Amino acid sequence: MPVNKQASVKSIKRKARKSQKVILGRTREFTYRGFSLEELLKMSDEDIIAIMPSRARRTLTREMNHDQKAAHENLSGEEKNVKTHVRDLIIVPKYVGKVVEVYNGNTYGKFEIRQEMLG
Repeated sequence: MPVNKQASVKSIKRKARKSQKVILGRTREFTYRGFSLEELLKMSDEDIIAIMPSRARRTLTREMNHDQKAAHENLSGEEKNVKTHVRDLIIVPKYVGKVVEVYNGNTYGKFEIRQEMLG
């Protein structure tokens, strides 16, 4: 039975590649429209609204209903865990790191607001 030398050479190269240490690249710092999270937290509400997309800008300036306003006030406070029924709230930088439980019709789904959720 002939031995496939090409396959053995490939397997040797594969083993050599896997045994090499992987050098991890530098992790990218998160930015939202060119601003870091620290810069966003220092900004006023008007400045944050100005850099958001038009739908989010419009919602934050004129269209928040009663439930959204209540959820916004709860999330803006010092409380870390907030329960709400509101599923369409615009995420602003001061919410990052808070734990929110959103009602889905049956139970509350728990999640933490991360930087990537802004907007």
